Amino acid sequence: MARLIGVHTGDALGISAAARRAGKAGATALQIFTAIPTYYGDKQSIRPERVERFRSALAESKIAPEHVVVHAAYVLNTATADETKWERSRAGLERELERTTALGLGAVCFHPGAATGHDRAAAAKRVARAMTAALRAVPGPTRLLVENTAGAGLTMGRTAEEVGAILDGVPDDLRPRAGYGLDTCHLFAAGHDIAASPAAQRAVLDEFEKAAGEPPRFFHLNDSEGELGSNRDRHALIGEGHIGLEPFRWLLRDPRTKGFRSFSRRRSKPSRRRTMTRPTHGTCGWSSSFAHWSHAGDPRAWAGNPPATDIVGSLGCGTRALPARWPCTGSGGRWSADRLRGPAR
Repeated sequence: MARLIGVHTGDALGISAAARRAGKAGATALQIFTAIPTYYGDKQSIRPERVERFRSALAESKIAPEHVVVHAAYVLNTATADETKWERSRAGLERELERTTALGLGAVCFHPGAATGHDRAAAAKRVARAMTAALRAVPGPTRLLVENTAGAGLTMGRTAEEVGAILDGVPDDLRPRAGYGLDTCHLFAAGHDIAASPAAQRAVLDEFEKAAGEPPRFFHLNDSEGELGSNRDRHALIGEGHIGLEPFRWLLRDPRTKGFRSFSRRRSKPSRRRTMTRPTHGTCGWSSSFAHWSHAGDPRAWAGNPPATDIVGSLGCGTRALPARWPCTGSGGRWSADRLRGPAR
């Protein structure tokens, strides 16, 4: 089963430009924002002409719409006990699913939020209630995928049990459109030692699969600036954090990563970078910082079968020019690509 390799490129000139950048980078999958991620987006719709431009750009880039995921706004907190904030978060999640469905894309990925009120069981039910409301209001094939968290403060989703509890609260008739994904930095920071050994890593994945009743629908592949159990959501380039390089090779050998897509994207803060993969047996969900590839060489050479033994570093826009096939996705970021570009010329 082929792995689909993608990128979350910058969208300063719009999501259509982001799709074209991904296509020029040889991507076969893509992640975007449909609205500014630091706002709720609960009142924002998407214009038909914007939909058409984006679909045309996807066709030009040879990226299938079902291989595109939208990352929901970071400010959404569907776990909160504050009814006013919960209602706005629910509305924001519903509107995000509405925009994504209008675009004809594969899935929405979102963070569950913080369990204010300190009752975590009740918080899981609130997240499920928001998911249910969005899925009921917006019919169609687009899926809603919850992401695990690093466990800082009151954030939900740090354990397999919490992810399972959230999904258990989604009614059976809507459950096929719901799912989850795992971020490796979040796993490690939350205390799941995916770097101890291949067996230990498999046990972590098994735990989540058992609790949720299904395998993860995506992975965010990020190293961690924080130590094991630090609860710090601080991403590092693969091989440059406390997880190290080898655990990512183990992960790519796990059968649950067959048919995965990998993605990268630029964010405004160069300290937070991540890469993702997702399987084709579910819909998409991924999010990452800065445009970088974490495998050796041109991804188009291994897009169907990325070498699990060749994860080496990152690619992006730094002080030296990149080939045209590696387009810059923004300005102002200092992006390291030395491992892949070789010496300056």
